[in-house]
Amino acid sequence: MWIANRTEGTVSRLDARTGHVLVTIRIGDPARLHPNCEVDYDDSPAGTFLIRRCDLPSALAVGAGAVWVGRNDTLSVVRIDPATNRVVASIPVGVHIFGLAASDSAVWVSAYEDDRLVRIDPGTNAVSLDLPLPHGPSGIATDGDKAWAVAYRGSSVSAIDGASGHVQRTIPVGWQPFPIAVSNGSAWVRNEGDASLSRIAVASGTVVATVPIDAFTGTDGIDSLAVTDKGIWIGGQRLQRVDPSSNRVVESLPFEGRPVTAGDGTLWVIGISGLILHIDPRR
Repeated sequence: MWIANRTEGTVSRLDARTGHVLVTIRIGDPARLHPNCEVDYDDSPAGTFLIRRCDLPSALAVGAGAVWVGRNDTLSVVRIDPATNRVVASIPVGVHIFGLAASDSAVWVSAYEDDRLVRIDPGTNAVSLDLPLPHGPSGIATDGDKAWAVAYRGSSVSAIDGASGHVQRTIPVGWQPFPIAVSNGSAWVRNEGDASLSRIAVASGTVVATVPIDAFTGTDGIDSLAVTDKGIWIGGQRLQRVDPSSNRVVESLPFEGRPVTAGDGTLWVIGISGLILHIDPRR
């Protein structure tokens, strides 16, 4: 399991069984982002993610046999080889990296400030697509065949063909959508502005359900969804689980923070204070 220490310029690798930190890898120097990043994290302007420019690393994704990390001091994405725990490539992307998603065939970069979506070919470690995408692309996910890019200011999600980069459709969702996850034929999007979760059918590109959930609480630009075989997990002041068979919240746990998953069916919750909880929802 990989954790981006977003104000320290490092990435930590954890043993998913024990939670022990195995190694911490230096990515860059956050001081290089200053003085333009003297931002109060507890008083960020509502509706803007400019605060995320100050994060280093700014994003992290795992795919194509590598770990991909955003560096906004150099406007580049670095590639870590998990076999050696070393940075093996640095790829200039020319945009401020907000989100990352990776599959075996592509690494996708969302650039909220620049209104662009960038695709990296993991076979060549080079940019293979630079696509204008308006209204603040933020959350990004991929299922291999498609990339799903959330437009925070546009209250929509774009489905993008993974091979051609063609925007196949733009799907209206709720107000101020941000985190997105793809699982079992659906794309799930949390709408932070109206306390709802939109379910999009991947095959048709239509919203098939809207689920009421807790209101968003946290720092602008810091939110996530996690998928396990038990359902979709949503963070905040408590952890909620949505059952995809009924499209409703069926469980609420008293754990504050953002959920992530290590892919083994268990759940990790990154607390606001930096404390990480390991939960086995199968028990």
